[in-house]
Amino acid sequence: MPRVALALVCLLQLTSCGGVTAGGFFFNPVSTISGEVSIVQITVVSGPNGTSVQVTAVTFINNGSANSMNFCGNVAKEMPVGSFVTVSFNPGSACGSVISVQVGH
Repeated sequence: MPRVALALVCLLQLTSCGGVTAGGFFFNPVSTISGEVSIVQITVVSGPNGTSVQVTAVTFINNGSANSMNFCGNVAKEMPVGSFVTVSFNPGSACGSVISVQVGH
């Protein structure tokens, strides 16, 4: 039991000093991307442990700059080409999980 208490104290000290980042279970960041949808393509990428993951690759144009993002699954119907779209999502290693999509300004 003393070893468990010591390990817990060490973990708490590391966390408070920034040595350990609490993520996933305790903190789930939300990101957004917006712009005019120029390209939408359904494809498969390599996911965790070499698994295949279906994604929707979307290219957004905003202020003359192109940014691409992979969203998990087939969300092509939510990304009309030529429309201004704002997407809120949870970032992931292979793709982002869509939370919401707003079409228009």
